[in-house]
Amino acid sequence: MPHIDFDPYRVLGVSSSASQEQITHAYRSRLRAHHPDTRPRGSSASGESLQRVIAAYKVLRNPAYRAEYDRRATEYEHRRGREQAEARSAHAGPIRIPVTYRQYQERNG
Repeated sequence: MPHIDFDPYRVLGVSSSASQEQITHAYRSRLRAHHPDTRPRGSSASGESLQRVIAAYKVLRNPAYRAEYDRRATEYEHRRGREQAEARSAHAGPIRIPVTYRQYQERNG
């Protein structure tokens, strides 16, 4: 199973509600676009992008893998949202405590 940062839907250019036919169609068109036989000689980027397309299709073509990916992605998004909310509240700024002018003078001399 690919790492959660890898988004197979984005790689294939389909929505998360895409049907199997739409996924297969997107896979075949991306495969043609990134295949080394259709690229000019010397383009090294096609090998890595081709592997990403193949990996994305492996996840999305199998209903069990796709369900597992969707479950993990949802958990990851919820966890990330909670962490961001906690970070915002933790870094809201210093707490201001009212100080009288006399206390201020004593501290700052």
